[in-house]
Amino acid sequence: MGESKPKKQGRPSKYTTKLAEEFLARISAGEKITHICKDKHMPSAVTIYAWERRDEEFLKSFARARDKACDAISYEAMEIADNPEIEPAHKRVMVDTRLKLLGMWSNRYASKQAVAHTAPEGRIAGEPLTRDELMAIARGGKD
Repeated sequence: MGESKPKKQGRPSKYTTKLAEEFLARISAGEKITHICKDKHMPSAVTIYAWERRDEEFLKSFARARDKACDAISYEAMEIADNPEIEPAHKRVMVDTRLKLLGMWSNRYASKQAVAHTAPEGRIAGEPLTRDELMAIARGGKD
């Protein structure tokens, strides 16, 4: 009699649209990657990051989902702040943690906006313009 090979056990690693859509929906809702990937039917985080590297469309969808997750987390911070049942010191820690993470993850939630100072080649940013440069700007950039 022939022996049958045991079925390979483990987590899914093959990309399927259904699995990717479920993962992205859960990320969009603010669920943590580590939490999602603990589910037996979900791939590991390593697999998710491999999908991200290999599939440009998944990469874009993942970025959009992360952006939506930031909104979900900001709403959660507001709910915590408005909850009278949470002790104020604990509430402060919970809200501050979320806001700090949002600031690191998204420029929209950063407390400081970065300003890029650029200047034409050969010029120092912030250096005053010469009269000729000012006149060229006034003429619409035409010399």
